Amino acid sequence: MALLKDVLVGERWAYRISDADRLTEVVVQGVNDSKPARVEITYAAIPESVVDSVPPSRLKVRWPERDRFLRREAQWRTISSRPSNVERMAVTAVIDEFFRPAAAIGAGKLMKGTIAIYDADLVDVFMGGGLEGVLRGADHVAEGAADHYGWEVAVEIAKRTCRFKPDRVMALVQAEEKSGWSAWSGAWTGSSATRAFEASTGQTWSLLRNWCGRESDALVELTGLRDDLARLIAAFEAAVVLVARGLDEARARELFTTAYPEAEDAEWHLLLRRARGVAE
Repeated sequence: MALLKDVLVGERWAYRISDADRLTEVVVQGVNDSKPARVEITYAAIPESVVDSVPPSRLKVRWPERDRFLRREAQWRTISSRPSNVERMAVTAVIDEFFRPAAAIGAGKLMKGTIAIYDADLVDVFMGGGLEGVLRGADHVAEGAADHYGWEVAVEIAKRTCRFKPDRVMALVQAEEKSGWSAWSGAWTGSSATRAFEASTGQTWSLLRNWCGRESDALVELTGLRDDLARLIAAFEAAVVLVARGLDEARARELFTTAYPEAEDAEWHLLLRRARGVAE
């Protein structure tokens, strides 16, 4: 992708709107550094073609270098992928915490779902050995100061790290769970906070627990969380009962909506009927 400062009038570039399109030869007729930046082009294959004003990001590489550009893209496609958000977050948490600067998860469209290994010896030490076997036969792209591998390599490194140092990974998991739960419970209450936390990062930490062999710990903590939630609901219902006895239905509805902003009207009416029944 071209940077505006690298584009000169008269140059021939390979132009493409999307990855599915073929590269087209264009000639740069003008450069406009206003916001948003634009490049004025004509199409080399069309004599006297109309000048188009396009984003510089559509200029991929100078025309004489297009074959090398396409070969590089093809190489990256052999190793890049789109892992699930849960797995991506779990692996990234381990790599960021224990492997930087020896390794890093790839970023950007072309490098998505890859891992860059800058120092294989350090990575081998950090994961407890066995890196040579993990990498044997794996496709990779050598670019810059790193060797880049596919997602299956990243997952295996993360899993072996969890088995090698489970206590340290679990310390990370527990710290992240605590900070994540605090963030959600500050904005939500009770079951709403539980659902929001689970939908965001809860599954990620559960996956790391599994890789560390600590599923039983998770079950104990989940049971405790459910018990806390049950007590919270019981306390809330008791509060509604007290308000219902005072015949202040509007105040009761206000309390209910504050605690459960996502609740449906039917849920409110059900709780109110239960509260009235107890009050009577």
